Amino acid sequence: MSQNIVFLHSLKSDADPAAYERWVLEVDYPLTLRQPGVISYEVTPLAVAVSGAEPAPFQYLEVIEVEDAVAYQRNLEQTDDQEFKQMMGEWADYVDRYVGSVGSPLR
Repeated sequence: MSQNIVFLHSLKSDADPAAYERWVLEVDYPLTLRQPGVISYEVTPLAVAVSGAEPAPFQYLEVIEVEDAVAYQRNLEQTDDQEFKQMMGEWADYVDRYVGSVGSPLR
């Protein structure tokens, strides 16, 4: 059964959301999706609160569906993929704060 790695994050105050979103589409998606064990990957801007709900305390929801979260994390720590390592540094240049967790979908 697959697992989801979920992040909620907000950008740094000086980061341009349009530039970040272009970077996600052009750099982040292709490099993340080519990592071993990744099934799917989506980043969603959390722009408007649902009627009656409080707005989300973060700007973006990121969900990486993987075959095995432990194997995925191990691969990230051991990868020789220099483009991916550079991308992770660029992500840190944009993102101010984040929370993350791993879970399995209820099915």
